[in-house]
Amino acid sequence: MIIKTDDIFPIHSLDGNCMLGVNGDITFAFSLSLPEIYSLSETDYDVINSELFRFFKMLTHCVVHKQDIFLKETFAGGTLPNSTFLQKATINKFKGRPFLSHQSYVYITYSALPSLKRTYLNSSILKTKQLFQADKEKIEHFHKEVERALAFFNSSTYFKLTPLTETEIRELMIAYLNGFSNGKLTDIIFKPEFIIGDHYVNIYAVNSTDNLPESISNCIKDDALSADDFSFYKGFLQPLGLDFECNHIVNQIIFIDGHEALKKDLEKSNVNFKKFAKFSSDNKNLSKRITQYLDVIEGNDNIRLCRAHLNVMVWDKDRNHLNAIDNEAVTKFKECEITPYHATYIDHVYYYLCSMPGSAGSFPRQETFDSDLLTASTLFIPVTNYKSEDKGLQFNERKYTTPVLVDDFYKPYESKLISARNSFLIAPTGKGKSVLLNHILRQSIEQDFMVTLVELGASYEKLFHLYPDISAYIQYKEGEPLGLNPFLLTHKSELTADKIRSLADFIFILWKKDKKEEEFERVSLYKIIQEYYKHASLLSFPAFYSFVKKSGDLLTRLEIDPKFFDRDEFIHVTSEYAVGMFKFLLEDKKQQFSLYDKKLVGFELENCKDNLDILPIMFMSILDVTENSIWRNKTVDKRIWFEEAAKLLKYPVMLRAIDYYFQTIRKHGGSIGIVLQSIDQIPNNEIGNAIINNTQIYFVMEQDQGIETMRNRLSLTQHDCNQIRSIQSNFLGSQRYTEFLLKMGSRSNVYRLEIPDEALLAYLSEAKDKKPIMDEFERSGSMEQAIINRLKQPV
Repeated sequence: MIIKTDDIFPIHSLDGNCMLGVNGDITFAFSLSLPEIYSLSETDYDVINSELFRFFKMLTHCVVHKQDIFLKETFAGGTLPNSTFLQKATINKFKGRPFLSHQSYVYITYSALPSLKRTYLNSSILKTKQLFQADKEKIEHFHKEVERALAFFNSSTYFKLTPLTETEIRELMIAYLNGFSNGKLTDIIFKPEFIIGDHYVNIYAVNSTDNLPESISNCIKDDALSADDFSFYKGFLQPLGLDFECNHIVNQIIFIDGHEALKKDLEKSNVNFKKFAKFSSDNKNLSKRITQYLDVIEGNDNIRLCRAHLNVMVWDKDRNHLNAIDNEAVTKFKECEITPYHATYIDHVYYYLCSMPGSAGSFPRQETFDSDLLTASTLFIPVTNYKSEDKGLQFNERKYTTPVLVDDFYKPYESKLISARNSFLIAPTGKGKSVLLNHILRQSIEQDFMVTLVELGASYEKLFHLYPDISAYIQYKEGEPLGLNPFLLTHKSELTADKIRSLADFIFILWKKDKKEEEFERVSLYKIIQEYYKHASLLSFPAFYSFVKKSGDLLTRLEIDPKFFDRDEFIHVTSEYAVGMFKFLLEDKKQQFSLYDKKLVGFELENCKDNLDILPIMFMSILDVTENSIWRNKTVDKRIWFEEAAKLLKYPVMLRAIDYYFQTIRKHGGSIGIVLQSIDQIPNNEIGNAIINNTQIYFVMEQDQGIETMRNRLSLTQHDCNQIRSIQSNFLGSQRYTEFLLKMGSRSNVYRLEIPDEALLAYLSEAKDKKPIMDEFERSGSMEQAIINRLKQPV
């Protein structure tokens, strides 16, 4: 029996997302947005079940058909940027990686219009004047009912229904009829085998309560991610969703016929079973069960009777492979404690035809089973793939390790998911935090962020060499200039009040060290700085020192009382930075140490972290760069990261600076992030708690201990903690990755980071891994070439 797809095309006409079927049914079609897989807790599943129940209660005399389409695909890379060396390497790494795509749709069908006939309808369903008045009123009433239910449904934090366009409906219908054969038209054979084009097809159905377990919960334990000390959960039907890795469609259908009508049907059945109870113990037991159920129903507003049907269609080009899929299907159904009916004679024709969009109203009643809305809603698959944004940081989803773009900056802030973009990256030693931060920094500058990094240990030095034209890396080395000059201006307009203030702060660090200056000294210094810029040709601290020293009448000329500015003390104390032992630090003979045009500026403090003469200068240089370069540029997005922050936070000046950044950077269109080994490294005091309160994005890598402390201080949920406990990084084999929790506001999920070998060589920070690359860099003069050369060498 060969059928052409045109012969069974079920749509007569379309009006927006409203379909008129050739069977006279009216259907509204929607695409359905679902939560990401692994993101839901046991409590979330309870809430989802309750929300679905309330949604169904708002509909009457209709059929709700949820259709989930899962297709085997390979990653093409078209969604990723493809300009830089590491971007191209990333695409090459993942191109062709298999995954299961998922699209979810909901069709709400009204089939109580027996007078609708194709002969008197035109293409406009809702506006036609040829409809019988009674039918028109029914359709309008049903449309309003759907609109009200839709408004409630879309108020959920979990779901969103979006009306399909006419083009989307036609394309979906053609794809369904042609077995998703990439736009080809084909034939369908129902006998002796079910074949669509060149695909062999099997259908499994649940059409009786005998197929189902005695009790159904809305979620089940996820054994793959659970352990002895915690439980991870997944939806009741998830084994038949993304866990079933083959081409397949899951049709979940609820027939809302009316509670009272179905209750009367039950009562009639009960009478019959009682009548024949003496002939069979089964009849007697069934009568007893129905009686008990009717007692439960009576007066219980949370029970609404309905009918339901479930079927799963699978297909493959290889008949033998379809047999293997059959075995896998049985296993997946068994995981749900369901015994499916495998249709092979005639029923599969009904299942296929009646599962077409808009056709569920034609299902034979004998192919459905009695249920209630709360129970039937557990048969809806509630999760989908990880969602990739239009822009963001590229990580990997947890299911197939394919790349996804995660927006941690724009959309979460604009949608009020977070009120501040600040971040913690928390990871014990050896868990991959430097690789993750390198990955974040690299992508940030490739996306035109201005980035400042403060670090100890030179873990990110290679990244700066990879982008030499747009970066500056400031390290203290004995006898060498720092490579910065806060006095340098590219234009007179840059001498703003903020710039004068930050220069004064810088000078006071050199002059007063850790002593607090007086307000009259600050006012005097403001005047001297402005006078210096009126006459200076060379801009640097040594030049400023020389200006003050040589201008004997400076205080008189500026009408500054000598008691308000101790010129002799200033000249004596700061001489070590102008003509003394630290003269080399701030020299700028070529006038080229401006950092203001750099996208990536790094301050490496390892060599001076215990040097109280040098470290304050570095701190003030950092403040100058952020305040007068990064914050001044209003048109560019900004990120500031402090690596090994615990060592920096012990310095009061740095703790105050970081606290100030956390509170104010939001106003400057930026974010600040700090890297910690544990949350205990944030001081448990007023400033530390203020930093935590202004941080709403957490990158949490595998934790050996301290999860409960983290939970208390960061207000994590139990599911957040279970997600952290479920982290399973893989450092062996060809597909190596780390996992981490990314929490933004109330939303959290575990992501993977798998990177190409080129990126790994650029990111690794251990001395034994770093030295061969740096040696190659010294020889070639190019970090990109050094990585290429190293990849060609035997390991």
